[in-house]
Amino acid sequence: MPSDLTSGSASNPNERPGGTLGALSVALGATAIGLAPLWIRLSVLGPFSTAAYRLLFASPLFWIWWRLESRRSRIAGLPAVTAINRQERLGLLFAGLMFAGDMALWNWSLHETSVANSTLITNLTPLLVMVAAWLLFGEKVTSRYFAALPIGLAGVCLLVHSPATGAKAHWKGDLLSGAATVFYAGYLLALRGLRQRFTTSFILFHSGWISAIALFVVAWAGGEKLWPATNGGWWIILALAFVSQLCGQGLIAFGFGHVSAALGSLILLIQPVVAAGIAWAWLGEPMTAWQLAGGALVLTAITIAARPQRAEATKHPSPSRSRSSS
Repeated sequence: MPSDLTSGSASNPNERPGGTLGALSVALGATAIGLAPLWIRLSVLGPFSTAAYRLLFASPLFWIWWRLESRRSRIAGLPAVTAINRQERLGLLFAGLMFAGDMALWNWSLHETSVANSTLITNLTPLLVMVAAWLLFGEKVTSRYFAALPIGLAGVCLLVHSPATGAKAHWKGDLLSGAATVFYAGYLLALRGLRQRFTTSFILFHSGWISAIALFVVAWAGGEKLWPATNGGWWIILALAFVSQLCGQGLIAFGFGHVSAALGSLILLIQPVVAAGIAWAWLGEPMTAWQLAGGALVLTAITIAARPQRAEATKHPSPSRSRSSS
């Protein structure tokens, strides 16, 4: 997929070895990321501080991943990145700031609306990315996307219309989720050019520490606590960084190297389902009939968008994906 970290995956899951392992990796990665809302809700810190520590603690691990990939590339005789020009630095800075905005708004939204609403709304990002790529870069858009967009918007309308059972009005959180989707779309568009030159680990490390710094500034400006008062608070943040950020991203990045973009995007639909299930079981957030209907429409829209037309499947891998970077 040219528009995100999963670009370069095979057009047919059988064209590369390890298709079953790849699918399992994507499923496990999506499950790990689906746990993120639980950690965020349980965190003793505010939403911005929690997001900052998530990326800060994951950065050294992404650095190790990047150095190991660089070493393997040298052993294989592949060209290494020796210098970064000004345009590429600006691209990494823009990606980091966009991801910081996405993390800040999404974490905030989880405290203002239900986990199901927030997760499902932000998973519409692929549709927004495709429309933006069409308008800004003139990329070809298949009829499936035009069919999926109104279905997805109808699902969002149902989600926003229905207040969660026993919860306060959640329009603010739903609005924050929609704003997070815009920032995440900007992040994915920034990756378009970066992925042509840099590896996934390189981008995750460099954009990650930029995002962490930006989020700490926002947390400080917002008056949030910057230090957990208990050991339990640290364990929650470490779980968020290791399980949802490192393992989730790493497993998905590995899996997309062994399955098609379309299949991988469909498997990623596990993520909002896991998030909603966790919220129901641990946070006492059962989904109403309106939310179930809206969620079904959103997932249907993503499924339609993730299935490329047969004539174009091998030429234009679908850029659709679930919210795998949250």
